[in-house]
Amino acid sequence: MKFDELKASYVKAWKNSFEYNGRSDRRDFWYFALANGIVAIILAIASGIVFERFPNPVYSLYGFASFFPGLALAVRRLHDTGRSGKCLLKYIGVYVVGAIIMVMCAESAPVVSGLVALAILGLSIYVIVLFAQKSQIGYNQYGADPNVEAAGNGK
Repeated sequence: MKFDELKASYVKAWKNSFEYNGRSDRRDFWYFALANGIVAIILAIASGIVFERFPNPVYSLYGFASFFPGLALAVRRLHDTGRSGKCLLKYIGVYVVGAIIMVMCAESAPVVSGLVALAILGLSIYVIVLFAQKSQIGYNQYGADPNVEAAGNGK
């Protein structure tokens, strides 16, 4: 891994924050996740020192803003594996419903809350596996193979 590739993937994700068409390869997806995590940690520490509390406005604003390039990149990553980005909505829906059930059942039915937490953990592992899968080779219904395009550009 080179710092230039990490930076390029991070900047590319921000430039394509609202681009849900096309495909993104594993490298771009995971480099953005890594760079985004590093930036979030640095912001959390720096803004925590300035504001003397956590969460604070700077960190919260970055978290909200970084949701959009992350979502678009996740959709394009699923496209790269031949899946519709719409399935991501199902996963997000399950997370939201699961979180609501966990909060509602935390005191009255801790076993139910625990089982829902395990189901969410299982779904999280499944989604990570989807994002880690290899690209579909060649052209698919969502566009050209980003690895072939990158190879053609001398990357």
